[in-house]
Amino acid sequence: MTEDDWRSVAAWTSTRHLLDGDDCTPQDVLATVPGIYHFEPTATLSILARSPRSTASDVQRLQTTRAAIRIPAMRGSVFLVPTALAGTLISACHLGRRRQGSLPVREIAALTTDILEAAAEPATAAELAAATGDPRRRGFVEPLCDQGLLLRLSGFGRTRYTAARAWLGEPLPIVDPADALADLVRLYWRAYGPASMADFIWWSGLGVKRCRAAINRHQMVDLDDGLLLLGEQEQDYRGYRKIPRPTVCVLPRWDALTMGYAPTGRRRILGAVSPEVVYDHGGDGAGVILRDSQVAGTWQALFAVHSAEIVVRPIGHVRGVEVLLNDLMQRLGKGTVRIRFDDR
Repeated sequence: MTEDDWRSVAAWTSTRHLLDGDDCTPQDVLATVPGIYHFEPTATLSILARSPRSTASDVQRLQTTRAAIRIPAMRGSVFLVPTALAGTLISACHLGRRRQGSLPVREIAALTTDILEAAAEPATAAELAAATGDPRRRGFVEPLCDQGLLLRLSGFGRTRYTAARAWLGEPLPIVDPADALADLVRLYWRAYGPASMADFIWWSGLGVKRCRAAINRHQMVDLDDGLLLLGEQEQDYRGYRKIPRPTVCVLPRWDALTMGYAPTGRRRILGAVSPEVVYDHGGDGAGVILRDSQVAGTWQALFAVHSAEIVVRPIGHVRGVEVLLNDLMQRLGKGTVRIRFDDR
């Protein structure tokens, strides 16, 4: 593919990620973009970057109204997801197989019952472990989250846990793993495609055999350089205007877009920028400035309760970054914002 082709792919992907400046709600973002990391303030910033009229309170309301929950899913990381999709994601990623130690099955069942009973009201991991009579059992809390039996109620304070049945009024549904993974393939390609199988394997953290089987359940269109597209998207993709919109946007570190591709698939985001400018050795993405859908700089922030100190490292001249960052921070609830440009 030519550089122009990659720029067109980048513009298409930005549109699919709701980064084209159109108005949408936090619910729209979660329904459209799988992979919003739960870590705060990343989760809130990722949503606010795509929902220009929303505030941190609107994002927090997703949790208090039970519209969204935090669950472990792709690569074993924790994400903020629509409640309606949680059972599918947990079943697809099959994290419930992670071991709970070498205790007998009967004792594990008894500990599970004790913890879930204690989690009828939100509590910390230490409080839940203490309910079993042995504070060392706090290691059982995370495996119960893997199974969808416990939910994290994390945000800007201490992480608390509660039983899924108690919080939602019913347990999360159990979905056939093969069907769930096929649904995850569709969700991924709708937001991140065109993408390669290697991209999906990296993003999901699942094995090649399972991923290939799930992808083969869909009608896929094979583009250049190993990129695949859902057949249902081909007409829209072929007819998409190939000139990127002249837009600038800012995304936080660990954003769904920068974390959505294998190292070999990040060219659409990076353009001519070296990978080490954006990604560390572990593959974690920095906060980025996108100009015409590709990286034009990075930024990092140090947050306090009501303030933010931001360092911007532009690549070339990028207009409007300070305005965008100030707006984003104000909607996050940071009344005092200091921005410094480092042009080195």
